[in-house]
Amino acid sequence: FERNATAFREMHPELLKRYRGQWVAIYDGKLVDSDTNDSILHRRMMKKYGYYTPFYMQRVVEEIIPIEIVPGMNID
Repeated sequence: FERNATAFREMHPELLKRYRGQWVAIYDGKLVDSDTNDSILHRRMMKKYGYYTPFYMQRVVEEIIPIEIVPGMNID
């Protein structure tokens, strides 16, 4: 999780240029998918990578919104 979150922060300036307002998915430190709808993107990621694969999704906006880990959330 942290590796993907760090990758998002590092890519953020470039993501703003191309994906502003969209949701992006980061897996294995790389941008792997995007969509304007977070639910659709999440379903696609689950189908492609499986339920237990750690990936990172965030909406690309000017200010990076901190993500909080929810108790019980598996981030291995």
